Amino acid sequence: MSININVDEDMYFRLSAEARFELVTLENDLRILSEPQALVMAKAILGRKFDYNEPSNMLAVHISELEQVRRELREYLRGESGKIHPGVSTELLKLDHLLQNKHQWLLRTYHQSLERPNLGRSSNKQLYNNEQLQRKLDCFELLAPKDVSEMVTKLCDDDL
Repeated sequence: MSININVDEDMYFRLSAEARFELVTLENDLRILSEPQALVMAKAILGRKFDYNEPSNMLAVHISELEQVRRELREYLRGESGKIHPGVSTELLKLDHLLQNKHQWLLRTYHQSLERPNLGRSSNKQLYNNEQLQRKLDCFELLAPKDVSEMVTKLCDDDL
């Protein structure tokens, strides 16, 4: 006995009754997700395009997300050691190394964004003019205790 399925006018499937076949739509096929969740997440993070205009708070979010995925990868490797295929284990280790490189790069980018929020100006550009700096210094001298002011004056005299 055979089963005929007419999917479309031009396509027919013929299955024998003894065969073990199941027609499943792609959306409902869970075999696609046979990789470990940590592996899927690591690939997704590594495949993500980087937006160079992102603010530092979003970089911090990406860094924490990356650290979480690296932690999950290591926990999966520890928990499944000896049970997973050596090829998958090698791929997990390679992805962990790539995630570590991306983590270092993101940290460097994050610190640069904090130190130099506007790439259009140099990092050592003077933000204040001399009058503003003098006014700020006068305010600090008024608010600081006398002994601290005397110590600063003595240090400045010693440098000259």
